[in-house]
Amino acid sequence: MDPAGQRIRDKLWYGILPNVRPLKTRGGHGTGHKLCDGCDATIWPKEAEQEVELEGGRTLRFHVACAGLWQVLRSALPRFHAKAGVSMSATTILAGILRKVQPEAIMLAAGTRIALPPDLSAKDVPVGASVLVTVTRSERGEWTARRIEHESRRNGRGR
Repeated sequence: MDPAGQRIRDKLWYGILPNVRPLKTRGGHGTGHKLCDGCDATIWPKEAEQEVELEGGRTLRFHVACAGLWQVLRSALPRFHAKAGVSMSATTILAGILRKVQPEAIMLAAGTRIALPPDLSAKDVPVGASVLVTVTRSERGEWTARRIEHESRRNGRGR
């Protein structure tokens, strides 16, 4: 995989790029003043740009090739559906492989520790599962889980 593809894959995996369907897409040319949300390179005026509008008013800008990679790579991750009553503007979705489950926290393979509130349990989520965790971040920078979705790994191959 080329470096742009690896960067987009990693951004999806760690929740930096969203794993949601766009509401609208528009095409045009870059301005030279904006970076591609996929590869982080400038989108120059001579380059085609794809603007992606998401629910909540967020807009992403990609090189056309990066937009295609984002669409293909995000389809490889489990889908997330927002839980009623959870404000998407106040939350973040982290994706990863579950490495450890403790009564008060879970740990992802990348080393991210996510606190579990008393009303949420991860005891039924198997270690090694692909997880999407809806989280909020405290002022001290600590992640707290609000919802956990998982897909068990089968034969070491994920889905």
